[in-house]
Amino acid sequence: ELYDVDPGRVSVIPLGVDRARFRPLGRDAIELVRSRFGLNGPYLLYLGGIEPRKNLRSVLVAFARLGPDVRLVIAGSGVEWNPEGPVLLQKALDSLPPEARRRVVRTGYVSEGDKVALLSGAGALVYPSLYEGFGLPVLEAMACGTPVVTSDRSSLPEVAGEGALYVDPGDPEAIAAAIERVLSDSQLRTQLRETGMEQAARFTWEETARRTAEVLREAASEA
Repeated sequence: ELYDVDPGRVSVIPLGVDRARFRPLGRDAIELVRSRFGLNGPYLLYLGGIEPRKNLRSVLVAFARLGPDVRLVIAGSGVEWNPEGPVLLQKALDSLPPEARRRVVRTGYVSEGDKVALLSGAGALVYPSLYEGFGLPVLEAMACGTPVVTSDRSSLPEVAGEGALYVDPGDPEAIAAAIERVLSDSQLRTQLRETGMEQAARFTWEETARRTAEVLREAASEA
């Protein structure tokens, strides 16, 4: 509608996840990354860029409502797509109560190996974006067996299917309540882990390539 394009000429092709790389890791790998970043006890993970649509401020407000034993890990440099990311993050952190601010761990850039280990050890990935074109971190988290708390809008329900707990991204209280449910309910965690891994298995790069090639062949035949 925005570009006045015939919907019949548009093909939507999802991304994939490399399940040889993104998979649940064992205790040794998780403990190594915990030691590297000083993570004792349970932690939540935010993974991705730092820009308004990612809704990190609501994550922080929700996190401040949680108990004192939980930490929040913010992984990523924040400058890939938005040079102002670090400034936005610092402003958001400064708005937190001091006690909550002390429980936030900023890793900066992390390697792929550390990313998988952080996902594998996290109590949940918290990803309540206001808008996503796809939402690859959600898929990567599910492939690692990590419970996901994400938005009930944009592309995210299509990507996560039954493998995530959905929230209104504009409601930090609801985000906090969903996180508390995941952390306190072992049966729910098991359910999200199992359904999430099943959902992630539906998204492969081989299927992405196959469907892309198919669309290109169709376009070439119409030229």
